[in-house]
Amino acid sequence: MSKEMMDELIGYAQNAVATELTYTDIASTIKAEMTKTFTGVWHVVVGSNFGSSFTHQEKNSAYFYIGQTGIVCFRTV
Repeated sequence: MSKEMMDELIGYAQNAVATELTYTDIASTIKAEMTKTFTGVWHVVVGSNFGSSFTHQEKNSAYFYIGQTGIVCFRTV
């Protein structure tokens, strides 16, 4: 992701982790914010102790942690 896109995503994720109670709610909040801000179809997976493998467009995915919460976010067209 571009630095600007990644900065937005991290901000959305930090807010969602701080305010939402479940992984599902965190993922839904992040997805809604990314969809409002950027074009395309966004997919968000949130949890702990998981792995992932997916196909994505170059520069349209991120995998990071906030504390113990893992977040995968990617865009498909």
